[in-house]
Amino acid sequence: MPLLVKGERFLMEKAMTEQTRQRGLGGRSSLEPDRGMLFAYRHPEVMGFWMRDCLIDLDIAYLDVSGRVVAVHRMRKEPPRAPGESTPQYLARLPNYSSRRPAAIALEFAAGTLDRLDLRPGELIDLDVTALRREAQD
Repeated sequence: MPLLVKGERFLMEKAMTEQTRQRGLGGRSSLEPDRGMLFAYRHPEVMGFWMRDCLIDLDIAYLDVSGRVVAVHRMRKEPPRAPGESTPQYLARLPNYSSRRPAAIALEFAAGTLDRLDLRPGELIDLDVTALRREAQD
């Protein structure tokens, strides 16, 4: 889906199911500067993302039900799961990037996008959050 953020156009993949949200951008070796992923949730909540199986750095912006940015993070790739490292051990060592406040949408972009756009908490992104929440599956 196309998304305009501070005058820049992005083509966003939608992650609307638990399966697509869990996979996210994991396993990708690159992400074009004008691409990203939009994660939508029916019920706003304080959420946290991690860099499970991510091979590249990513930027994330969390949005509330009005489309207002509530938190942004520059997420760095983590060393891959080590031989003999259990899944719980691997997940326990990954940083959690929190929305800090209830969010309904998360937007992931290529690293450097937040700085290039100077995107900060409090800014409004024009998108139909209500329609995206209706489309999302629990």
